[in-house]
Amino acid sequence: MNEVLSDLTLIVPTRNRHASLVKLLEYYSPLPINLIIVDGSIEAFDTSGYDDYTCSLRYFHMPVSYDQRMTFAGSLCDTEFAMISSDDEYYLKDGLINALNKLRNDASLSAVAGRCAAFVYNEQGLRLGTFYNFVKGYENDNKLSSVRVRQLTECFPLISGFICSVCRTSAFKAAVQVAFRYKFTCPFVQEVLFSLSLFIQGGMQSTPELLWLRNLQAPPVNDAQWHRKLDFSIWYSDPQYAVEVAQMLSCITDFYDLFLTTDEPEFSMGDFFSALIDFDRQLSAGLIEADKAYDFPLSVFLILSRQHGLPVDEACLREVERIELASIIASNETVQIKSRLTTW
Repeated sequence: MNEVLSDLTLIVPTRNRHASLVKLLEYYSPLPINLIIVDGSIEAFDTSGYDDYTCSLRYFHMPVSYDQRMTFAGSLCDTEFAMISSDDEYYLKDGLINALNKLRNDASLSAVAGRCAAFVYNEQGLRLGTFYNFVKGYENDNKLSSVRVRQLTECFPLISGFICSVCRTSAFKAAVQVAFRYKFTCPFVQEVLFSLSLFIQGGMQSTPELLWLRNLQAPPVNDAQWHRKLDFSIWYSDPQYAVEVAQMLSCITDFYDLFLTTDEPEFSMGDFFSALIDFDRQLSAGLIEADKAYDFPLSVFLILSRQHGLPVDEACLREVERIELASIIASNETVQIKSRLTTW
């Protein structure tokens, strides 16, 4: 089943985090996956020693903006499927294979998302939780683009849930062109445009398998153009960003119009963003409950870490956690625990 991974390209934008790249490459080294790393660091990463890895690596030292790096990397994708990956997050083989098979078996789908287990490790030890639980069982397979976009307004957090989804490359490239065509002061604009473009193009589904391990410890990869404390709703309504807002609306509306048919029920981009702004304001005011993180078994996470390259440094684990890991790996419960990962 591993051979299906050769049809997937992971685009990894990074900046000044070479230590994370070392771990990432070690993690994917045994898998026939394609990696395109676009590095905005001042100093280039040393790629010597990675030629004998099973994964295929294309590294580009590009000390330019995030938008330029993403647009460049997207143009290089020549596999059937593609996705965005952070340099410190890890996608699990079985989850990827299941998502790829879903896309291959249903040509109407743009992307498939999956279950996420997030981790933080510090002096208090390792803390875990599942994220994007609203993705569970999600299916939006309506043939009409306007209906899919309107249904997205019923659960706006899906925008974040599908950022790190496995995409059909044709849909991925189109979404990259829309999302990263212009520079925006607010970083969440590109997130909205990327996921929205996927919903416009085709059906969206989720897979019950655990897809990725998300690192909540490391700070985000910053870009000088972004103001990370700028809420989307404030950005959208502030006159000083009017030119950027106009660019966004023109870009996504033109793209949306390409997929509308004459007999579709009317639902405009204006309607979509009005609903999104209302949601964002209610969320900021505490009137809407944010996504909850549910406990994820420590034992399961440690097994996954050991089996898939240990993305968490073993030295960072408390002694009690190291002991627990050793005892579980030595027991017959490992297979039973692993089997329970396939469902929510």
